[in-house]
Amino acid sequence: MTVSLASATGAALIRTSLLTFGSMYLMFRLNLGFGFIVLCAFPLLVGVIGFCLWRANPLFSRLQAYLDAMNQIMQEDVSGIRIMKACVREAYEKMRFGKANEELVGTQLKTLVIFAFMNPLTNAIMYMAVTAILLSGSFSVENGSFTPGNVMAALTYTTQLLNGILMLVMLFQNISRGLTSWKRVKEVLESVPELKEGSFGGAVQAQGEIEFRDVSFTYPKSTRSVLSHINLKIHRGETVAVIGATGCGKTTLAGLMLRFCDVDSGAVLVDGVDVRKYRQRALREKIAVAMQKSELFSMTAGENITWGMPGADEALLASAAFIAQADSRQDRRTGKRRYPGLWRP
Repeated sequence: MTVSLASATGAALIRTSLLTFGSMYLMFRLNLGFGFIVLCAFPLLVGVIGFCLWRANPLFSRLQAYLDAMNQIMQEDVSGIRIMKACVREAYEKMRFGKANEELVGTQLKTLVIFAFMNPLTNAIMYMAVTAILLSGSFSVENGSFTPGNVMAALTYTTQLLNGILMLVMLFQNISRGLTSWKRVKEVLESVPELKEGSFGGAVQAQGEIEFRDVSFTYPKSTRSVLSHINLKIHRGETVAVIGATGCGKTTLAGLMLRFCDVDSGAVLVDGVDVRKYRQRALREKIAVAMQKSELFSMTAGENITWGMPGADEALLASAAFIAQADSRQDRRTGKRRYPGLWRP
């Protein structure tokens, strides 16, 4: 897409530049007086275009920011529609969306007003040049030093010059918008991941031992530690339940084990190896996770169950469905199979 956009922009820039400067060159070849008339109008055109683009460029960045804010609100409202209705907050969300939309529309309107003024101004300058050419040409025709055909040729060159300038205006406008979007994309492409990839491939035999060694962690832009000097060792075969109030750090503890983020101090060890030394893929392949919030993809129930283990056989799928009480042959009241001989895990 980037190559296609660059080639299309380059071709349009070459075409419009040749049309603009070619028309001016032919105007000078036809008559120096006509050429100087157009040359005098050219700085005014460039000044008007440059001023309008200078005023519009900051608005393009604000326009993108307001568009992001409105899309974010829309996404939150669609995904949280049940909570919004349960808490009777439709009116508040309408007001929040309306405010974001007003900011977007207001900025867009300012941009349109700037370019709405630019086109008439450029047309007015060129029409003044056309009027001056007609006046000068009429005197030359009357004196016999010029023919009506030469005047019409000059008007044709002026019209082509105007078309080229208007095309350049639209091109510079698109380039300004594109540069604003590119800056935002560049920020993402050039962002440096906070988690550095380790070199260990997890070659040791899976033992199932997890250790939190003097672990402390604070979320960015927060002054309160979520975890402070946690020491915990879970041996193979043990079942450990971590309980506590909402926000006490239970999910953070599990996230540190999977290395969704790194500890501020201390270390988290899986099978005796610091998780920061693992390659992330190797670490997460050693750990099975059941998330707090279920996500269902647009596929069959069986494909959703085995999504984290592609290629799982029928027996493993049946076992997982039985444990999750998602087997249609299961008695919901007792949890036992109605037909014990089928799909035995």
